[in-house]
Amino acid sequence: MSKVSFTKLGLTKNTNVGSFEWNEQTIEVKAYLPIQDKLKLIGNVINSCQDENNFINEAKMSMFMTLEMVYAYSNINFTEK
Repeated sequence: MSKVSFTKLGLTKNTNVGSFEWNEQTIEVKAYLPIQDKLKLIGNVINSCQDENNFINEAKMSMFMTLEMVYAYSNINFTEK
């Protein structure tokens, strides 16, 4: 089997932003997030889901992972209300 050079594959980042309508609002969703942003997302989740004994609370981890994904990949904004 012959080897294929990675550069010959012609791969590019998918920087498309999809959108859809929800209750007369346009929601945008990114198809690609740079690795630095993904690492920041993971760090935010880990820092947010530790309990007072520095153990991971799995319920908090699931919730914060979902929230951080929405923050990072979409244009949805949350307020205190």
